[in-house]
Amino acid sequence: MKDLNKPIVQLGYTMMRIHRRLRKNVQAVLEESDSSFKFEHMMTLRLTRMNGGQLSQSELLDQLPMFDRHRVSRLCAEIEELGLITRTPNPENRRENLLHLTPEGIDAIEGFMDLVSQTNSHIFDGMKNEDVLQMFDYLNRILHNLESQEHQ
Repeated sequence: MKDLNKPIVQLGYTMMRIHRRLRKNVQAVLEESDSSFKFEHMMTLRLTRMNGGQLSQSELLDQLPMFDRHRVSRLCAEIEELGLITRTPNPENRRENLLHLTPEGIDAIEGFMDLVSQTNSHIFDGMKNEDVLQMFDYLNRILHNLESQEHQ
């Protein structure tokens, strides 16, 4: 596996650059539209939606490792103030809240997903559908390998 050392080192860096570019494109469109939503708001809503419309703040923190507990708490308060989620005490852990998507939150995330698709529609230019599907298969395998060997 010595031949894979360079790709292993480059993978995180390349993925970070792709994420930053995608985010920058979407953030620019959000700012042009005078939207009161931030990219982080939409990511929180998307993660909540992917979890069946309910997510604990600690689960959210696990999904957003670049944020600390205080930033996640402030982020949730901002989103609740916008009417996109409600927070209720977690019956299993009184020190945290559960996030629940509101109908307005569902509408907002659907609009956001459309915005992301439109803004970054060019990213697969020059690629065949089969290549894109294979790329996602490989990325999901990498993610599975990383998660199954997670160091704590």
